[in-house]
Amino acid sequence: MGEGDVTLTLQKYDLKSRGATPTARAIAPKEFQEAALQHLRWYLVHNKRLPKEYVNQKFCDKEGANIPDDTNFDVYTKLNKESEEDSFNVYFIALGEQQSI
Repeated sequence: MGEGDVTLTLQKYDLKSRGATPTARAIAPKEFQEAALQHLRWYLVHNKRLPKEYVNQKFCDKEGANIPDDTNFDVYTKLNKESEEDSFNVYFIALGEQQSI
């Protein structure tokens, strides 16, 4: 892990059970803290930390609410009330789940 890198715990959020399950850990360059979530997803899929089936899967907050792809990662962590550390949870809606609005 390079200086300034961030550790991500990738969480699969199940809308039916309303709970999250950790599925993988990943290291991302600190630059992603200012990037849109869509760029983070691409990075995770490209580096095989997230299955390619998740390439279009929605991000959500820790309670399952949809988060738009153009949201910056630093805003996302604040929405999830994450600490200002180097380790963050990242939530994706589980494959096959549909979010009702």
